[in-house]
Amino acid sequence: MEPKLKYKPVTVDPEAGYGLRRWADIQNMKEASKVINILTEYGVNDSVELENLALAKMSEMGLASSKLNALNTKIQDLSQIIKVMQTRKKYSPVVQEWKE
Repeated sequence: MEPKLKYKPVTVDPEAGYGLRRWADIQNMKEASKVINILTEYGVNDSVELENLALAKMSEMGLASSKLNALNTKIQDLSQIIKVMQTRKKYSPVVQEWKE
């Protein structure tokens, strides 16, 4: 399972007390270190590598999305065929009576 990067810096009113600003700075440093650790784990050392990795993942996602759309279309087509076959089966005896 890939970790999710949700880095939203803690913001504090500049007129807030020293303790609150210090706490916000520490929280921001903790979050930034998590992001750096995850990027290091994936072997990303600079912004160019990050952009390349992001583009690769986006293209994979686009390919998976197009495959999913194709499968959904196929499922809808098969669903319509099943409905037609069920209707045919339902009215087949009636059609046989008319033919006789």
